[in-house]
Amino acid sequence: MRRLDRLALALALVPARALAFTFESPFTEGCHERITRAALARVGWPSGAHPPGLSANESLRLARDLSFALPADAQDPWSLALLLGARDNDLHGYAADDAQELAAVHAAPDDQREHCLRAPTDDGADGDRSALVACRGFIVAELTAALGSTPALDLGATEPHTVTLPFTGRRAIAVQRYGWHMGRALHALQDSFAHAFRTPDGRRVRHVLNYVDHAQGGGYDEARDGHDHIAALDGCDPASLGEAHRAAMATDASQAFLRAVNEGSANAPERVGRGAAVVDAWTAIEPGCTAANRYCDAPELSEASAGCAAGPPSTPRSPVSALAALPVVAVLLRSRRRALAALTIAAALAWMPRDAHAQTPSPATPNEPGLLAIRALVGASIDRGAMAASLGAHLRLSSRFSLGVTAEYNPWYSLATASLFAGVFNAYLTGSFAWRRVGNLVLHSSLSAGTSVLLADLIGADAGSAGVYVGASILGLTVDLSRHVHVVVLPATVSVPIPQLAGVPIVYQQYRFSIGFEWDT
Repeated sequence: MRRLDRLALALALVPARALAFTFESPFTEGCHERITRAALARVGWPSGAHPPGLSANESLRLARDLSFALPADAQDPWSLALLLGARDNDLHGYAADDAQELAAVHAAPDDQREHCLRAPTDDGADGDRSALVACRGFIVAELTAALGSTPALDLGATEPHTVTLPFTGRRAIAVQRYGWHMGRALHALQDSFAHAFRTPDGRRVRHVLNYVDHAQGGGYDEARDGHDHIAALDGCDPASLGEAHRAAMATDASQAFLRAVNEGSANAPERVGRGAAVVDAWTAIEPGCTAANRYCDAPELSEASAGCAAGPPSTPRSPVSALAALPVVAVLLRSRRRALAALTIAAALAWMPRDAHAQTPSPATPNEPGLLAIRALVGASIDRGAMAASLGAHLRLSSRFSLGVTAEYNPWYSLATASLFAGVFNAYLTGSFAWRRVGNLVLHSSLSAGTSVLLADLIGADAGSAGVYVGASILGLTVDLSRHVHVVVLPATVSVPIPQLAGVPIVYQQYRFSIGFEWDT
């Protein structure tokens, strides 16, 4: 099977993730963010409080280094915390394209309550009720955490929580406590509309869906475990009647929840009680709906296009599902096996029989000691968004070894927000070793070390901060075009600028493909 055919097959078989109402990513629309913002706009903050504003520099840092676009009506630290919390049930601090980690997050049995889904123990006729009880318990726990332990609600209180940012990576940042936990509570309440069959008015639950048993495979039974998750219920497209209705009901429920917490007594237990009463009202059970009667002829079944579970899909995947599988390719590219394979090839080349080099040119070759070479390269990262342009000079110390100095501009880009960042300036020394010459080809490897300087402000990092740079070209190729002009191809370069070492380091590791020219002087 050809390589491209194998890749296409892998993409087709990768399951879509269980996201319920989707969060904003390069492949999905921001349903949770939209619903949460709409509910907040109708109700506001407790006691009519108004959030503090952001400075111009803070807004600029957020615009550069958030994994989603912060809308104009959310340009404040409280709304930011609310939206980050509303996304966290699905992310748990990981990046939206980290398929390997998110697969484990979404299939964790103990975390199904965060999405109002059945856990492995929520079986049979009582499974709907026990799943909703667990979901209610999660919402109440988050509401209690949002209010804090002090008698008066402190909207200025902050907590550290882990998020993954496009450029500065995975780190703990201080966010408003109330907004973060309320966002997580709202996410679960909203998911009760995407993860359940409901009565036509949306007020009562007929059946709670199951993701984890079907995703893990090997024993899923609908009669016992409940209907599997339906990917078609995850959207909030206003053009789709079903999606628009669920989003509207989720917005109404979110609004009612926020209003119950805001209004009335400011006593924390009473706020919790009012919020819990809203959850109870929106998650009441409609009895008698089972698989035998198609869950009271649930209209949601007519929207089902494919179950969102591990294993081959029952119907063809949509293009969005195929695109959502692309992060898996990046995960595979990060595998240590690639480096091991390249090193194996390099070692094999080093021990090639000398007969293979019978076409070596005359003694005046590009490997001749004492020659100075000027090298210009351009490249791009194949996993994390980055580009690179470099100019360097290399002095050949022997027929095999050379030492060089390089200056490099390394801008970064985020697929999540389609934004380009100034990135870093790298300056480093490089030691190269030539393995073998085959005709007009020279095979070589190299190691680099130097410094890296951040060129613009990011969240938790200031422009001008300097750290270290390390890199390695596992196997490169130089092709002679003439006696003094050569093409250089570096298909397997690991580049690691670390422009900030203090506090939480910024490590922007890249796997690059680079190409350029070299001129002998």
